[in-house]
Amino acid sequence: MKLLRILIIPSLILLYIGPQNSYASTLENHTHVHQHGMAQHEEHRQWLIHIVDQYAPAELANQMKKDMATHQRLVTEWRETADFQKKKQTHQQKHQEFHKKTSEQIRAIRKQVELGKLSPIEGHQKIAGLFAKKDKFHHHETMRQLKTAIRDNDRNAIVSALEQIDKHIQASNQRLSKKLGKTQKQLNR
Repeated sequence: MKLLRILIIPSLILLYIGPQNSYASTLENHTHVHQHGMAQHEEHRQWLIHIVDQYAPAELANQMKKDMATHQRLVTEWRETADFQKKKQTHQQKHQEFHKKTSEQIRAIRKQVELGKLSPIEGHQKIAGLFAKKDKFHHHETMRQLKTAIRDNDRNAIVSALEQIDKHIQASNQRLSKKLGKTQKQLNR
C-alpha cells in the first residue's frame, strides 16, 4: 500500500504540472481554480458555523459568528482596494515563475529516475520537497486538531480548538483592519 502511494502521488503531480498548451489555457485554468477555491471557502465557512452551533458554548458561538461576519466584511472590502489588486498581480507573477521553475525541476528529477540515478522513492521525496511549504499560519494545524477532536468526539478538545480558531480570526481581522486603516470602533460596527 505504501509503495502504491509512493508511486501514484508523484505520477499525479507530474500529470498536473506537465507542460501547458498555452498561456491562455493557464490563465483559464487559474481562473477556474480561483472560482472553485472561493466556493470551497464558503463551504468551509458554512461547515465551521455548523460545528460552532453544534459544539460551542453560547458565548463562544456568538463571539465566533460575530468575528466571522466581521472577517467576511473586511475581506470583501480589502479585495476592492488597489493595494489588493497590486498584491494579486504580484502573486500571479510569482505563481507563474514558481510553476515554470518547478516544472523544469520535476522534468530533471524524472530524467534522473529514468536514467537510474535516483530510485522512484528518492524521486518522489525530491518532488515532494519542491512543494513543501513552511506553514506560517498555525490555523491549519488548529483545523486539523478540530477535525481530529470531532472524529474522536472529544467535546473539550473541540471547544479548545474553536477558541483557538476564534483567536486566529480576531488576529486576521486586526491585520485586515490595519490594512484598511480602520479603528477598533469602525471594526465593531
